[in-house]
Amino acid sequence: MTASFETDYGMTKIEKTIAKKGKNEDEVFDEQETKAVLRKYYGDMKQIFKNYAAGIGSGNEIFAMGKNAYYNLLETCFIMDEEGVKGGLGRAEAGLIFVVAQNVGPKGSFNKKNTLTRFQFMDAIVDMAIRKYRDTKVCSSTKEAVEKLLSVNILGKSDMKGLVEYKEGIMYTEEVDKVVKKNMPSLAAIFKVYSGKFNLPNEKDKTMSFVEWGELFFDCDLLADGFADRNMRIIFVRSQQTVVDEMKDKSSRSMNVVEFVHGVCWTAACEGGGETGLGKGLGVLVQKLVNRFNQHLKLANRKKKG
Repeated sequence: MTASFETDYGMTKIEKTIAKKGKNEDEVFDEQETKAVLRKYYGDMKQIFKNYAAGIGSGNEIFAMGKNAYYNLLETCFIMDEEGVKGGLGRAEAGLIFVVAQNVGPKGSFNKKNTLTRFQFMDAIVDMAIRKYRDTKVCSSTKEAVEKLLSVNILGKSDMKGLVEYKEGIMYTEEVDKVVKKNMPSLAAIFKVYSGKFNLPNEKDKTMSFVEWGELFFDCDLLADGFADRNMRIIFVRSQQTVVDEMKDKSSRSMNVVEFVHGVCWTAACEGGGETGLGKGLGVLVQKLVNRFNQHLKLANRKKKG
């Protein structure tokens, strides 16, 4: 986590942004303290970013935050001030912050126009905090402004902070572990069928793309039975391990088999009622989902033979 934070922070313009607010030693100290605050909240920021990027994304673009997701976050968390607030953060100012942030950092296939990457989202948070709380004299430093925006607005009011979130004491239990180990051959077989489509021929370890993850849900009629499409998207991105550099590491766009198993368990929990359904019977829910996958594969094999 520390390595990914340092990489993200190094690609932002935060240090320069704070330096523009003054030219004395206090501003240098403020930058260091602001960085410490961002590091403290980095895990939460990362998950909030994933939830909004995937949950309110469109098509297969679930790894970056578009304008719809950006404004949804700002409105939900009451970040934008009402029109007429002197020096505050209105919609026009928020839009400008988005435009500036999307142009920060290295260019590449994973840094697309009209979206924010993970590190650009962090950059935008600092700009919004300065505009909303420091420039209006609500806070006397950037560090205080950033802490207030994150703790009071984003973490305090976001409706997605706990979306399809599980607790370690429930997911990582002996019951679930036994079910997963018992069904690993089946899970591996399912993964093999729904992976590798976008891997290169010389790539030994095949991975599952979001397209293939969606095909599994479609083929097994999970979405037809009422499983939320938004949850399917969020589970995919939240099941992946954090990579150090999202701009260079393409593994951040696909699942390995371990992450797939993680996603299956999470899917079972959501199918059982989301957070309210996360009880001691999660192992039973995982087993039911695996049985459903197996039934689909058997039917598919029969059709091929027929």
